[in-house]
Amino acid sequence: MIENNQLGVPLSIHSIKNKEILSWTILGWFIFILSVLTLSALIILIIINWQQIIALSTEHLHDIGAVEQRNVKQSQLYDEHFSLFRSLVVVGCVFLLGLFLLLVRISSMKRRRVIVCEHGLLQVRRKVWSDQVEVVHWEEIQALKSVHTISNREYMHLIRKEGKPLVLVNDYEDFDELFEQIRQYKPLP
Repeated sequence: MIENNQLGVPLSIHSIKNKEILSWTILGWFIFILSVLTLSALIILIIINWQQIIALSTEHLHDIGAVEQRNVKQSQLYDEHFSLFRSLVVVGCVFLLGLFLLLVRISSMKRRRVIVCEHGLLQVRRKVWSDQVEVVHWEEIQALKSVHTISNREYMHLIRKEGKPLVLVNDYEDFDELFEQIRQYKPLP
């Protein structure tokens, strides 16, 4: 890609900080394990609940009072069963979130790179099944804009003469060094 876009000699490569990847990995595993344990408990409760419903339906009740009592018990069990089923759906969604973090988000973060070259830079980002590569030549950049947020994140916008800006986040290793390298080629206004 560097040769095809005539970017010259690579000067530095910046990837996502290891602590960012580690924190997302810990969060992903925590959500995944917690949801598996909760799903197991809910499945056991649903099995127990179904056994109670089957036992109630096979009882032989003789008087009208017993029939009303049986209907009240069945209604309560159906309400409990619906509540368990609803909880199962919610925990299932949390389980899928954990899988998404572990299989998609973290692998995407591991593949992100910014490669600074003599004549421009490449940003490689992993989308779901493919890599997305953005190329910026130094002469395309009209201005640099640094934005700080309340959550202690810094964004660097490389404003192009044409097209949408390239946005870099301070999740990259040696972000200050990356910023300075870019400033060498395009000073701030």
